[in-house]
Formats: sequence, C-alpha cells, structure tokens
Amino acid sequence: MLFTKYRTIGLGTKLVKAVSTCSYGPTIAAITAAKALGARKAQLLCYKTSGDVTGNFSAVVGYASIAFTK
Repeated sequence: MLFTKYRTIGLGTKLVKAVSTCSYGPTIAAITAAKALGARKAQLLCYKTSGDVTGNFSAVVGYASIAFTK
C-alpha cells in the first residue's frame, strides 16, 4: 500500500515531501518514481524495528527512513 498523504519535513536546509509505503511493491514504485524524477542517490536516515520499542525481537516489523536526492 502506498499512502498518498503527504507531509512536509525538514531535511537539512531543504523541505521535502514525505511518503509512506508498506510492502515491496510500493517501495519499488517509490524508487522507480524517484529515479524518474532525477534522483541519483539514496541515503538511509534511520532503520528501526518494532522490537526496538517492545523489546521482543522474536517477530518484528522493520521501518526505514530514506532520502532520495539528485
């Protein structure tokens, strides 16, 4: 699922639109769109799992924040 609700976030001195995705399909779509819009770099800003919050690492969901830049 690709959530189309956008919000503006600060990234250094730039304001960018934040988009949330869930699952591999929307993630590939976001990467493809970023490339089509001229992105040449991707930077992992943060990666955490639900286990980081609950302390239970037996079954976790991962969360990543990635910035695409030209």
